[in-house]
Amino acid sequence: MVDDPVEREGVARTRQAQAVAALTLLVLDQASPLSDDARALVVNGQVPPLVVLNKADCAPAWDPADYGLEGAVTVSARTGTGLADLRARLVNELSGRDDWRDPPAISNVRHLALVDEARAALDRADRGLANGATEELVASDVTEARQALEAMTGRRTSNDVLRHIFSRFCIGK
Repeated sequence: MVDDPVEREGVARTRQAQAVAALTLLVLDQASPLSDDARALVVNGQVPPLVVLNKADCAPAWDPADYGLEGAVTVSARTGTGLADLRARLVNELSGRDDWRDPPAISNVRHLALVDEARAALDRADRGLANGATEELVASDVTEARQALEAMTGRRTSNDVLRHIFSRFCIGK
């Protein structure tokens, strides 16, 4: 396990995003030796359906065939080589699937957390009504749900939102 808290948070956010993604891509730098983490994914069979090998404009440092990645799409972000093939593979992977679940309209992790918070507050309000809670207690839960949704839509800017914005963007003096 990684000891760096920032790295742990990055991995956690990646896993959250993967949970709602329709397709996961594994992008590997073919011009550099395969990292230990990437090698572990490939060797353990945890490779997503679409593997992209970047830096086709550079000499390869490893052979995809050695890792069973013959079907990978090779691209160059610098020159644009292979991007048409990548687009075609993306369309192919995402078209004609019968295993689709209802894709969420929200993919931002913070927004998903706020929607979950609002739903939990409304569930509490519903249970409170069913159990004869006072009007004030139910109203408090409904207010909490409204505040969570307002934080998502931007109608209300809480201190946590400001902290989130300042933590994600470098603002110079």
